Amino acid sequence: PTFAEVWTPLAMDDNEKATRGIHDYAVVARLRPDATIQKANAELATISQTLANEYPADDKDWGAFASPIQEELVGDVRPALLTLLGAVVFILLIACANVANLLLARTLARRHEVAIRVALGASRARLLQQILTESVLVAVLGGLLGLVVAKFGLTLILGFLADALPRAAEIRMDAPVLVFTFVVSILTGIIAGLFPALRFANKDASEGLKVGVGRAGTEAGGS
Repeated sequence: PTFAEVWTPLAMDDNEKATRGIHDYAVVARLRPDATIQKANAELATISQTLANEYPADDKDWGAFASPIQEELVGDVRPALLTLLGAVVFILLIACANVANLLLARTLARRHEVAIRVALGASRARLLQQILTESVLVAVLGGLLGLVVAKFGLTLILGFLADALPRAAEIRMDAPVLVFTFVVSILTGIIAGLFPALRFANKDASEGLKVGVGRAGTEAGGS
């Protein structure tokens, strides 16, 4: 419980030990490595039935059960958090698709430039590396901006919903959060840049040169 400041061993005198009508104790225990919650509940059911037969006045219709401590602490919030996580992932995928389209449009606008680089000896791998580097850089900058927004958002969430969130005092931005954000940003940049990079790398460089010459000729003729 959150109100506990000091934990002491449970010391019961003879009178307390003889009293069997108290059923409000909660016990925190560690299972053996080869034990499971199902096995623990089966054993507790057997013990409870034995006590009910021996002391029907106090233990009849009473029992004990085991559940993971994580479920006891955050069990009611878990479905809502998983739903929120799914919504965030869905929004991230939409953002990846939008960024991929923007990168594709930007890359196609530079096809004459890239075609010249190919003609001068630039390899497909070098072009892929450049496009992916640009997309990853954009994603990392977006991740840094997201951390700043998350910092202010976390303050607002804890201010309004602290009473509804279990263990709200432990919610913070720490090293694992930073590492996770960095990894997600890198993967997002790769996913967003991979499609336009592959699509552009498979195009014939001569097409880009022709387009560029055609535009240059039109501009020259118009002037």
